[in-house]
Amino acid sequence: MGVLFAVGAVSGTILSFEMGILWPGLMGTYGQVIGLPFTMEGIAFFVEAIFLGIYLYAWDRLPPRRHLLAGVPIVVAGIASAFFVVSANAWMNQPRGFDLDGGHVTGVDP
Repeated sequence: MGVLFAVGAVSGTILSFEMGILWPGLMGTYGQVIGLPFTMEGIAFFVEAIFLGIYLYAWDRLPPRRHLLAGVPIVVAGIASAFFVVSANAWMNQPRGFDLDGGHVTGVDP
């Protein structure tokens, strides 16, 4: 689980740099639309990271019940993170939820 999390953290960091560096026009125009799922994914990622740290490093320090309960937010945040990444990908395939007015994004509706 820790290795998969580390691989996901590295690939997610690279993805965020790719979006800004390789496609600045896309992010400049549509950043306020696609930024929401990426922001929510970042929040879910941090929650997952915090509780994964507690889960792994407090293995011998927590009672078994608390250790098990520390795993619940990992699952919830992991599912939320996956949902928001898929939402951003789905938006890139079927862009919706905004209006274009003269090449500028208006009326953002998540």
